[in-house]
Amino acid sequence: MTVRHGLAMGVLGAGLATLANGCRGIVAGENVDLATELCELLVRCGEELSCPYGIAEPLRDQDASSYLENAEQVGCLEGCANARLCRDFPPVCTVEDCSVDEDCCDFTSGQAACGLDGRCCLPAGVPCGSPEDPVCCGGLGCNNGHCGDVVCRVLDQACDVGQQCCSERCDEGLCVVDTCDGIGSVCVVTSDCCETDPPTTCAGGRCVPEGECVCDPFAPITCCDGGAACFSVGEDLSTCAPFECPPPGAECGSDEDCAQGPGCDKSDLFCDFTFIPFCAECLGLGAPCNAAVGNSGCCAGTSCKEGTCTE
Repeated sequence: MTVRHGLAMGVLGAGLATLANGCRGIVAGENVDLATELCELLVRCGEELSCPYGIAEPLRDQDASSYLENAEQVGCLEGCANARLCRDFPPVCTVEDCSVDEDCCDFTSGQAACGLDGRCCLPAGVPCGSPEDPVCCGGLGCNNGHCGDVVCRVLDQACDVGQQCCSERCDEGLCVVDTCDGIGSVCVVTSDCCETDPPTTCAGGRCVPEGECVCDPFAPITCCDGGAACFSVGEDLSTCAPFECPPPGAECGSDEDCAQGPGCDKSDLFCDFTFIPFCAECLGLGAPCNAAVGNSGCCAGTSCKEGTCTE
């Protein structure tokens, strides 16, 4: 799901300067305590966040003009997904002390988390190396420009599945922010729910399938037709496929988990350990690869040399 931008919140004009004293502004023509309403919406959406301190205090203590510009563009009160994105704008988020991941700027992109020491840090796979960067989480070293021994793709980089992205979300071939939720999660509008197959909708305050069918890889009975299994293909996402034909994106622990049986329409996949392990199709000649990180993934008869699959 791509978070909607440019949603109308009305005119946020000069009156918003009073937010520093009372966190009040003009939204859709009405006086609204933006900080309190946003905080209350986040709590309603299942966020572990005290209200009103978590939002209001940082805005009272610091210049809020840039925050309000972002709030106007995103439409913070339009649903859970937009509200989460508005949690990720300074000064509401921080790069220093934290209690939960959501306190840290860039948490929606997967490029920040709250470490055990109560400081914001860079998770495994995230680019690192700039003097301004926080340290890598869990004592991981900065290895060839990334934290630890894995590599993830940042926002707007090309992707095939969410497991390649630091955010674990891939939409229309690009890594996007992680603000949506899966089946059973709290929602306000349908856009709060991750795009799935079959589609989900927001009904009764929860993300539910549009039909009666639910594919749950952890349930003893799923909606999949006879001979098919329900595979987990990323955070909050699943799909039906023949038991002997694990689909691209299926979670795996070894190449054997991705092996294709007779009658499958794909040749054997491999388990890509570059970031979050998933079944992937092999890389053809000329495709970029990384021999230093897990399985390079080059097709049979080729190998990874100088970052490219060659004969």
